[in-house]
Amino acid sequence: MKKFFLFSFLIVFSFSSFCAVIGAWAKVLGKDGNDVFTSVVPLDDGSFILCGYSTSRGDEENCWIVKLDRSGALISEGLYDFGGEDRIVSIAKLSDGSVYIGGKLNAFGSDGAFISKLKSNGTIDFINKFAYYSPTVLKSVKVDGTVPYSAGFSESDSYIEKGENVISSNLLSDTRLYDLILNPAGGFIAVGEKDNRPLLVLFDSSLKIRQAFYLSAGQDLKNGKCSSITKLLNGEFAVGGEFFSSSNFNSIFLCKISTDYNITWMNILETRQDASAKGVISTKSGDILLFGTFRPSENDPFDGYASLWGSDGSLIWQKRYGGSANDEIWCASSPSDGGYLLAGKTKSYGREGENGFVIKTDDVGDVDPTCDFIKTANLSVTVSEPQKDTAQIDETIPTVSLNPVKKQDKDPLGVADLLCYNGPAIISVTKKTGPFRLVLNGVNFRKDFSVYIGESSTPWGKTAFVDGTKVIIKGGNSLKSQFPKGVPTLIRFFNSDGRGCEITYTR
Repeated sequence: MKKFFLFSFLIVFSFSSFCAVIGAWAKVLGKDGNDVFTSVVPLDDGSFILCGYSTSRGDEENCWIVKLDRSGALISEGLYDFGGEDRIVSIAKLSDGSVYIGGKLNAFGSDGAFISKLKSNGTIDFINKFAYYSPTVLKSVKVDGTVPYSAGFSESDSYIEKGENVISSNLLSDTRLYDLILNPAGGFIAVGEKDNRPLLVLFDSSLKIRQAFYLSAGQDLKNGKCSSITKLLNGEFAVGGEFFSSSNFNSIFLCKISTDYNITWMNILETRQDASAKGVISTKSGDILLFGTFRPSENDPFDGYASLWGSDGSLIWQKRYGGSANDEIWCASSPSDGGYLLAGKTKSYGREGENGFVIKTDDVGDVDPTCDFIKTANLSVTVSEPQKDTAQIDETIPTVSLNPVKKQDKDPLGVADLLCYNGPAIISVTKKTGPFRLVLNGVNFRKDFSVYIGESSTPWGKTAFVDGTKVIIKGGNSLKSQFPKGVPTLIRFFNSDGRGCEITYTR
């Protein structure tokens, strides 16, 4: 009896304070090897596809593809051996729900880049390996309509390639390209490094160089590179990268490029310890999300790092994510339901080795007060005088080898452990007839739950859990009678940990 009244007290007085505005959560995926997420793409239904690599089914890296719903529940998983040390490093979505993936693999006795297509039903359509005169790495894949384009490098020379079968164009001597995007004005924009300096290259539609620039900030960004580029909502571009600072630590820079390719502003993020920029994305609100790694002092482990910036270069917030060991953020996205998805790897949580680390935050980079791994970051920001200098790049016509690769399926890992979350949220209620039932649509629903109708202290007995985003209340006419026509009626939902939310439904 005491247990019942304690739960009743929780229902009456606690539900409103636990209602989530944005479903936020953190999960760890993986087993006893090194399991790492390197890229993510959000889908239109609020779910995500994450890609990377895993060694949990053997000593070698295997390509790892995971699909999560917007509550972090595991929908599907694939683990594939492409012939050796294989990893996915980039993913691009097509309008039909399929995606192109790319990365590096070791097949036919040598290292090479690969491009592959994952159909919307989860099956792999093809895998094509390509390489030049030396080991080749793919760093970024993008799509123009239905055509994929990829960028990367072969030792000290870089490339942009077109199509599934890799229509060879040219090699850029003594450069390394890390990312590319479609240019609304035509052609492409790629970023990387040359002569240990951050580099931006404009290509025409035939993949020939139009212009190339070094980026600097009133100081020489020595040992620097541009890691990532993204197009902003206003048509301009943001570039993130890193360099070796005057204080002898790896530091981060972030800048905005105008539509006429001038640097509008340049921010330098410095610390007394190392930091790195893994990438930068444009958000739904038109802001800029920068992410990577950071450690506050020499005796601290690395944490994942993320910061949000206005399009004018103003810092909105910055956070670090990690525990007692090294943790990193390698990729991010801006989901349709708000907040941000950050993913990478963690050694602080999960099983032995490195584990896939996935964090769905709210709009300010937080999840919940129970998530003790989210901390304030204190990278100092210096607004620097931007500068660009012309770079000269030689182009050569390469010989490229292309080989189709067969995959070998491996048993999926099947593990997605919850670290913390900010409670469930009911977004909408859908009525179904024949028989009468109600579908609760939301986020952060858990399998063990209770639903209460009106002011009743007795849970409704006929319910079904579909997934983390959907629960069905059943009962036909008996359920219908609980909702008199035209009368607003309260529905309260609680997970087994007592965290809950409510919504009013009118039939």
